[in-house]
Amino acid sequence: MSATTAVAPSVHEELLDHSADEHASRRVVVVAIDGSDRSQQAVDWAIDNILRAAQDSVVLINVRPLAVQLGYPTALGDFGAEYQSIEDANREASHELIRKTAKKFVEKDIPIRGIALRGDAREELVAKIDELKAQLVIIGSRGLNTVSRALIGSVSDYVVHHSSAPVIVTKF
Repeated sequence: MSATTAVAPSVHEELLDHSADEHASRRVVVVAIDGSDRSQQAVDWAIDNILRAAQDSVVLINVRPLAVQLGYPTALGDFGAEYQSIEDANREASHELIRKTAKKFVEKDIPIRGIALRGDAREELVAKIDELKAQLVIIGSRGLNTVSRALIGSVSDYVVHHSSAPVIVTKF
């Protein structure tokens, strides 16, 4: 008996685009966010120390997890509606996070795009960074210890080792 794994289709949702008309001549900076305090600190640090409204165009990216379907339809019930409810809630939370965070960039007149993705954060981020031809990536560190990083993996560590662009990992 062989087991096959279904791979969920990639999701790319362009939420907002407050980018400048001369976008092509600007440095494309990807800022990855996950809603954590460290992620928001990375955003604030990037605005205060790295980003310049006249030179940069920011692409704000959030990768939401795949909803896990806990069971298959049985005589006891179909879990499809519950699964879809979780997917919808994750999608709305991701979009709200991007909209809320984007306001910080808009206030500083920094051109901004917002993109919501779904899947494994490590792989989705690296693929989107390559697709956007980003010149810089800014990401916060969750502050995992060595054992946790080895067991569950670190998104920032993966991006550092697999991204085609230079990566700044902030740690507070």
